Amino acid sequence: MMPVVRISDAALADLKLISKWLETDTPSKTVEKVVSKMMVDLGLERDEGEILREEGGVPGLSFTKVTKATIDGTELKNPKWNSVLIAVIEQVRKKIPSSEALSSHLQINGNEGRLEDHGYKFYPQLGISVQGQSAPDAWREVQRLAKKHSVSVRVGFQWRDNPKAEHPGQNGTLNVDP
Repeated sequence: MMPVVRISDAALADLKLISKWLETDTPSKTVEKVVSKMMVDLGLERDEGEILREEGGVPGLSFTKVTKATIDGTELKNPKWNSVLIAVIEQVRKKIPSSEALSSHLQINGNEGRLEDHGYKFYPQLGISVQGQSAPDAWREVQRLAKKHSVSVRVGFQWRDNPKAEHPGQNGTLNVDP
């Protein structure tokens, strides 16, 4: 789905005028041509294969795989959405006095102590068990915890080549900066 941008009547009139000079037939093509020229003038390049979303602007993460993840400057080996989540929870644990307090900070299913059924996995370094999450749910909690507890997160990912993926075969980046 394409985003909708609202502009004033005056700006639309200006776009129509500019479109005659640029020989474009729609306001969208006019904007694309103006933006392209400005990017060249500013020395900027668009990476056609990468979709970057700032904090808050989360794309559909179903049918994705993590390709690279860095938490507070430390790169994770073989990252997955849930390992990114656990790495962020580990950073939060350093700031929280107890496992009980930590599990109460989570907005996902997590319990103090060992629980290993119904999708839970015990993390001894945390003293809690956390239920596995879908990619969208894992990222939502990563983003919330990282913002609340000042944890820097960078995640590179790729949409799988699946027609149900938001951008099949493309790459994306998600960041949280404290």
